[in-house]
Amino acid sequence: MVNKSSIFLIKNNDDKIVYPRKAFLDTNVALDLYLNREHKNAWLQFMFNATTHGTEFVFDLHTLREVRNVLNYQVHDKKAEELGIEKRGRTPRWKVLENNPRYNFSEEVSNQTMEVETILRQAGVTFAEVINGYSMYKLENLYASTYDLGPGDAAIAATMDSLEINSICTNDSGFFKTDDFNVYSPTDRAFKASQKRSNKVKKFKSILDKK
Repeated sequence: MVNKSSIFLIKNNDDKIVYPRKAFLDTNVALDLYLNREHKNAWLQFMFNATTHGTEFVFDLHTLREVRNVLNYQVHDKKAEELGIEKRGRTPRWKVLENNPRYNFSEEVSNQTMEVETILRQAGVTFAEVINGYSMYKLENLYASTYDLGPGDAAIAATMDSLEINSICTNDSGFFKTDDFNVYSPTDRAFKASQKRSNKVKKFKSILDKK
């Protein structure tokens, strides 16, 4: 338990937070900002404060792909409701619509995805180029098997490792299971977990250095 990741609650106590030099912006944060979800204001305030302290926020291609997947579902589900399309067997209504050659909402999905990217760039979030070769695949597998991470979180962890970043902004509790990360979050789960964790910023340490 000694190396378990530090957790920083960003809601209501920003004055106590030690801001990281660099932080990866998880997909759920980008969607909070775009879709005006529950934690939007907390993230906006945190990002403003962190930026004034010199923090650089980054996202990558994986972020945009995950954003597109979420928006693809939302657009098609809303359109399916409007068109009165119902699920067919085990196929949900949004997928029934997506499979129907009479309709094409891909352009709308693409436009919304680009809007999210524009919001991030205008907020000063930097796009990071990452080489996604076989070595990255192995790194993802290593993070997944070591910390029981899902595919998305494992991909993010591997990306961060390759960029030598160990601070992440997220609503997801998956990273609570890791070692040597700094997790910034506004959620109730983060509040509970933070009571039992260190509030010291951990230095970057690649998982490859532990093997």
